Amino acid sequence: MTVRERIADSFGEDTILFDGCDDAIIGVTNCTNSTGQVVYSYAKLVDVFVGQGMTHEEACEWVDFNVAGAGIKNGPLVIADRDDEEDE
Repeated sequence: MTVRERIADSFGEDTILFDGCDDAIIGVTNCTNSTGQVVYSYAKLVDVFVGQGMTHEEACEWVDFNVAGAGIKNGPLVIADRDDEEDE
């Protein structure tokens, strides 16, 4: 079973998941008032888009406006930016 399938089974089909970004998932919230929100690593999201051919700067802009922006339009979204993750 894929991480995407496990999340859908546990939290329902309405959970926001980004296609091609499963490698950036670092967890899921488990709040009593929530259906479960996928927690993405900012650095890993950037890595996903760099791997698709974007420069680091382009990938950061893409994550900032298109991924994080999707949470504003579609409901709560959690993107973690840990201090111990290396900034490039």
